[in-house]
Amino acid sequence: MSKKNKFLLLIAAYFLIHLLVRIFISDSVEFDEAEQVLFSQNLSLGYGSQPPLYEWLQKVFFTVFGLNIFSLALLKNSLFVLIYFFLYQSAKLILKQEKYAVLASLALFLTYTYGWQSMHQLTHAILALAVCSITFFVFLKVIQTQKLKYYLVLGLMAGLGILAKYNYLIFILALLIAALTIQEFRKAVFNKRMVLVLIIALLISSPHFVWFGSHLKLATQRLVQIQADTNKVKGLLDFLICLLAILGPFLVVFLIFFPKAFSRNRSLDASDVQFKKLLERFFIAAILITAIWVVVFKIVDFEERWLQLIFFTVPLYLFLRLKGKTISGVKLKIYSWLVVIFALALPVMMVACALVPDTFGYKRLHYPIAELAKQIRSEGFDQGLVLSCDTSVAADIKLQFKDSLVLTHRMPLQPKPRLDKILLIWGDTWWYDVPKELAEILPHYGIKASRTETVKQALYKHSEKEYYKVYLMVVNR
Repeated sequence: MSKKNKFLLLIAAYFLIHLLVRIFISDSVEFDEAEQVLFSQNLSLGYGSQPPLYEWLQKVFFTVFGLNIFSLALLKNSLFVLIYFFLYQSAKLILKQEKYAVLASLALFLTYTYGWQSMHQLTHAILALAVCSITFFVFLKVIQTQKLKYYLVLGLMAGLGILAKYNYLIFILALLIAALTIQEFRKAVFNKRMVLVLIIALLISSPHFVWFGSHLKLATQRLVQIQADTNKVKGLLDFLICLLAILGPFLVVFLIFFPKAFSRNRSLDASDVQFKKLLERFFIAAILITAIWVVVFKIVDFEERWLQLIFFTVPLYLFLRLKGKTISGVKLKIYSWLVVIFALALPVMMVACALVPDTFGYKRLHYPIAELAKQIRSEGFDQGLVLSCDTSVAADIKLQFKDSLVLTHRMPLQPKPRLDKILLIWGDTWWYDVPKELAEILPHYGIKASRTETVKQALYKHSEKEYYKVYLMVVNR
C-alpha cells in the first residue's frame, strides 16, 4: 500500500470513530445540525444568510441514507477526511518529506478552532475548509504545471467554494494576489486558461446570486446582526484578538519544540523560497482583506472561526521554514505524541460531555426527545404541521415525526398546507404563553394564538434529577 493510501486510511479510520461516537452519544441535534434537518425539507437556491451547498449535500445524504443522525455525521466526517487528506497532499508537494507532511497536516488537532469547535459545532465552515484544502492543492498544481485539467478543477472548486461560504472569496482572492507578486507564478495566473476558471465559477455560483438578489433581507440578516453604526475600533480589536487566538497555539508549540522555524533559513532551494513567499504573502493579503471587510461593513463581535479558511496552512508554512535544518529527534517524537494525544482526546471529551452532564453542563444533545415524542403522541399528534420558534426542538421533532412538515419563525413563510393536525411547540427557554416569535407567524397558517398549560417533561439524557420541559398545543382542523 502506498504512503498516500496509508494516510487516507488512517484519517478515514479516525473520523469513523468520530462518526460512531456521534451516533452513540445522542439522537438529538446541535444548532447547525438542526438547520440542516429543517432546510432539507425542500430544495432551494438559498436558505438564509449562508450559501446553500451544505444543505444540498445534506439533502442528498438524507435521501440516500435516511433522515437520521448517521446521515448528518457521515457528511460532516467525510468532509474532515477531505480537509486532512488534501492538506497532507499539499504539504507533501511543498515539503517533499513524508514525515513532515503528515505532522504538518495533523497539527490542526492542536488548536481549539480546528479541533474541538469544528468537530463539535460547525457545518458550513467545515465544508468551506474542505473546499479550500482542495483548492490550495489544485492551485499548487496549476502554478507548477499550467495544465488545462487543473484550471478546470480550480474553476469547479472556486464555484463550489462560493456556494460553501462567502468568505471563501477572501481565501481565493488572497491566493491569487500572492501568486501575482511572485514572478515565477505570475505566468500561471495570467494564463488565458484562467478565464475558464472564472467562467466555470460564475456558471456554478450565479443561480444562487440571482436568488440572493431577490431575497436580500433574508440573505443579509446575519450581516446586519454583526454590524454596528459606530465603534470601528472595537471591530478591529476583536479581529486582532481572534488573530492571536487562532495563530497562538501554532506559534507556541513551534517555539517550544521547533524554535529554529523562526530563524533565517539559508538552505532552502529556489522552489522552497517561492512557496515560502507564496504562503507569507497569502497570509498578509488575507489579513488585509479581512481588516478592510471589518472596517467597511462595520463588523463587531468578530469570531475566530471566520479565520479558519486563512490559517489552516500555517503548520505547513512553519515546517517549510524548518526544511534542511537539524531537528531534535526527541522533540520531534514528543511533538508527534502530543498530536496523537490531542487527536484522541477529542472523541473522549465528546463522550465525557455527553455522559457526565452534571459536570460539563446540559446541552442540546441532552434533550430527551425520544421520550418527549412518546408523550406528544399521547396527546393525539402523530403527523401534520409543526410550528416552533425553537430551531433545535423543531429539528428534533422532525427526526421523530419524519412525515410531518416542520417550520420555524426563522424560515420563509410557506403556502398554507392542507394538514388536519397542527403542533405548536417550544422549549423551556420561554414560558406558558405562546412566544411572540411564534405568535407572529400563526395567522399566516390560519391559527389563533392562545394560552396553553400543556407541559411535557422528561429527564435529560444521562441525568437522574434534571428535567427538560417543552410547551405545546395540538390544534385539530
